[in-house]
Amino acid sequence: MGGDFYEVAKLLKPAYFDLVALLVTKMDLFHADAKFSTRAAMEAHIREVFRQDYGIERVVFSCRAASAPELFHAMHLALAGRPGVHLAYFDEEFMEHFDMKAWKGRDQFDLHRLRKQVERLCAEFEEALAHLVQNRAK
Repeated sequence: MGGDFYEVAKLLKPAYFDLVALLVTKMDLFHADAKFSTRAAMEAHIREVFRQDYGIERVVFSCRAASAPELFHAMHLALAGRPGVHLAYFDEEFMEHFDMKAWKGRDQFDLHRLRKQVERLCAEFEEALAHLVQNRAK
């Protein structure tokens, strides 16, 4: 259960899980079966899974029949009283929570600059080594 939620959740530090309000859509596609005889039973199961796995208590369910004002009101109630928090990550936490392969930005330029510096230092070292070998031979 969760689909793309797990991919998004791994970006958050566990300390931030309590600040999440989860929106579950397409509940109008629910059909009763042997495990869940009612939509309320399915919603209770989803709430319990996210409470146990992530500590997320606020879950809002939506379907096509829900109007925008109804959905806004439900999300407002889920988030009311929650503190506004600036999410902050230290360097080691950033590496842990974000996939660097897809990341673009200033650090890529810094990495390129550092590679060029290393190449230059290696070339200077090779030149100095060749000079040393040449002078020893004399």
